[in-house]
Amino acid sequence: MDEPTGTRIREGAAGAIDLVDPDVAEQTIHQVPPAPVALQGEAPRPRLESWLVAAVFGLFYGLVGYFVITDGRIVTFDAVHLLNEAYMTWWNSPPKLAAITLQSAPMGSLSFLPLALVKPLATSLVAMPVLTALAGGAMMALVNSILYRCGLALGPRIGLLVLFGLNPMLVYYAGNGEPVLPGMACAAIGLLSLVSWAQTRGTRHLTAAGLAIAFAMMFDYGYALWALGFVIAIMIVGPGASSGNPRLNGHGDGRGNRGDRMRSSLLVFMTPIVYALMLWILINTLILGSPFGWLTAQTGMIQVNTTGVLQAVTASPSSALGDLLDVVLGVAPLALVAVFLLILTGFLKGDRLSWGLFLILLLAASVPVIRVLVADQADLMLLSVGLPLALLALTAVAWSVHAGDGLGIFALVAMVVGLIATIPLGWDAMQNYRYQDQAQAFTRFVESRESQEGTKSVGGYTVGIDPEVAMARHINEQLPQVKNSILVDENYSYGPMLLSGRPQIFADRADRGESLWESLVLDPFGRVDYMLVTTGRAGDQLRKAYPRMVAGGEPGLTPIFRTARYVLISVSATRPDEVGGSGNVNGPTTVQPGPQSTPRPFTPVTPATVDSSAASTDSSATVEATPTAPTTTPAPAPSPSPSSTAPSGTSSAPILEGE
Repeated sequence: MDEPTGTRIREGAAGAIDLVDPDVAEQTIHQVPPAPVALQGEAPRPRLESWLVAAVFGLFYGLVGYFVITDGRIVTFDAVHLLNEAYMTWWNSPPKLAAITLQSAPMGSLSFLPLALVKPLATSLVAMPVLTALAGGAMMALVNSILYRCGLALGPRIGLLVLFGLNPMLVYYAGNGEPVLPGMACAAIGLLSLVSWAQTRGTRHLTAAGLAIAFAMMFDYGYALWALGFVIAIMIVGPGASSGNPRLNGHGDGRGNRGDRMRSSLLVFMTPIVYALMLWILINTLILGSPFGWLTAQTGMIQVNTTGVLQAVTASPSSALGDLLDVVLGVAPLALVAVFLLILTGFLKGDRLSWGLFLILLLAASVPVIRVLVADQADLMLLSVGLPLALLALTAVAWSVHAGDGLGIFALVAMVVGLIATIPLGWDAMQNYRYQDQAQAFTRFVESRESQEGTKSVGGYTVGIDPEVAMARHINEQLPQVKNSILVDENYSYGPMLLSGRPQIFADRADRGESLWESLVLDPFGRVDYMLVTTGRAGDQLRKAYPRMVAGGEPGLTPIFRTARYVLISVSATRPDEVGGSGNVNGPTTVQPGPQSTPRPFTPVTPATVDSSAASTDSSATVEATPTAPTTTPAPAPSPSPSSTAPSGTSSAPILEGE
């Protein structure tokens, strides 16, 4: 048999004849490679254990959140607004995904969509603690897996989980419906994947980390800096070394090959994040015409249960850092321990992931500082910004236990002390820190088990939701249920919209777009029957367009029902003639309330009357509704009440039902 050109004959082990190219033969590896090294962290995962952790903590958080809403009457209006958007997506007429605005990260509303399909679950607000309790349970299961990956035995893991899970701020936010916990659950997946990749070099872990951080960014744009920290950590750890398993270092990795593996590792992690950002930029470009406006956009939603007085407080670098320190000391004191341990482990043990986690922690801490300084709004340094830092700090200290060898016992003791200290420090911060969302009311409810309806909380909040329930019940029982008959600014009146359970009767921006809604505001006569106006906060676009209607001073716009935060206005079917003064051409309207039919689980109690000394001097000051007894409209009194006083000092406005 002729030998082909450029080849030579080689006899195989079994006598077979192989044709070998000389160039290939020169590159053939003649040395037997070392036996494969067992990778760390590949032991069976504690699946059953994680399910049990998720179930126990999820049930605990859900029960606490349920009773905080139903018995404590503590409701975060940010969560109510997000739930209302999800509810409108399914039940508005026509149903539209456009009900979810692009003014803030969208996953907060999107995560409510499965629960909003069940009407009673949404209109009773029970969907709020259900969502965050599920997220809280999932996050605690992921924390258990992180501790497991870091080599902690079952006993210490359970003890650390209990201490971490009893952080009072974590308990509060795991049941109030805010998107903080769902975002943290995604971040926990990312941290677990990073730790697993550092131990095993499994590419799937980088993929999971990228997907998790991409989803977290859609809950809170601040996680974009976490993504940057992950990139730096991957570059620091490097592609060839296995952190915590130095036996994997240098097995046949040339410099070029290491560079290729580095690029491929970064590409695997960054691909989901880049795709998510490109999709979000495209959506904003097509719908809003501003591809990057979301970077600086502020949500148009206003919490109507607060005065907003702290929004006027400006920020400086020193004040922002001081507030951040207060938040860390109150919610995540373990972060201070983590910084020290990561530096110590990085220097003494040469552990690369310790430096990576250190940089992630610094970038995560810079997120609220940058947000405060860019907006020049000090009240954005909310107490809740410490919760993601607490999660990151726990992961960092757990890794120090794993990588510190002789320092492991010291790191474990420091972690226990830090988590124990979090409970009293967090409780004190919730009672006294000024930038918060009714956390003080939560501590009062836990201590007294009494309803907080109508009480005050730090930050100018008036706790409770009876005004929304009373208005929703009045709309359902006393008004014709006609489609698009009530003009509303959904950024302010989302509470009655959701609790009524009938978004189709409200004319809002999601129905047929901003331009049509604005035309209704300019000319509502004969096009809508009613307006629902917020009085608790300035900025309601309807109230801006007709500033005197709340006091009864706008021709053709007659107030007919009032609660502490809202006024229902009857709109004339024809445009009234121009009249002088503040008289109302339609006169007073009497509406008799029917039997109570409160959306469960709410049963409004008779609110306390407003002290005249605390009544607002603004013409929009309101009196709490008393929805439990019918009221006949009396003749106008000689001396008008503060709630019906026109700007000029006199008013012909009627005494409204509900006053």
